[in-house]
Amino acid sequence: TMSFPSSSCKEAIISLRELWRLAISMISALLFLDLIWFLDEKATKVDFPLFNLAV
Repeated sequence: TMSFPSSSCKEAIISLRELWRLAISMISALLFLDLIWFLDEKATKVDFPLFNLAV
């Protein structure tokens, strides 16, 4: 049997899930920005693609 209470185990699992979601969202955001930068660079060949996208 487990020596620690189940509540701490649940909290640990929840925190791991939150960290996993945070990591996934950060990675997907970076990939999305990289894709936008790649497509914009291919299309316009400008030094500041994200700035030009915003404008």
